[in-house]
Amino acid sequence: MDGVRPGALDRTVKLDIDEGRARSVADAEHMAGEYVLRIDAGADAAASETHQAALLTAVNAGARAFRGGVEVCLREDGPALAPWAEGEPLSAAVRRFGGAIVRRPSPGLPALLIGDA
Repeated sequence: MDGVRPGALDRTVKLDIDEGRARSVADAEHMAGEYVLRIDAGADAAASETHQAALLTAVNAGARAFRGGVEVCLREDGPALAPWAEGEPLSAAVRRFGGAIVRRPSPGLPALLIGDA
């Protein structure tokens, strides 16, 4: 990692280099751009403050760790119940925290299931 300023790499890129999955910073950057978090939120998430808190927390953290993005298949929309998004539509809160609403999740990706998804 010659020429890389200490602390300049994000953890995901550094992990790919340290564990030998990437041969260079450029390879690791490319790989990190393909990491996507898929979240399936069941219809019951629309009525549960707990499920919504889990969803929005996962989206917020995932948007920072998964450079390829965070896909959220939201089975039902409704008003956000979590205090940090209360009053706005749940779909708008997902977008504000860095998620993309999708109609169908991408096949072949592992998924985080929330509620009855």
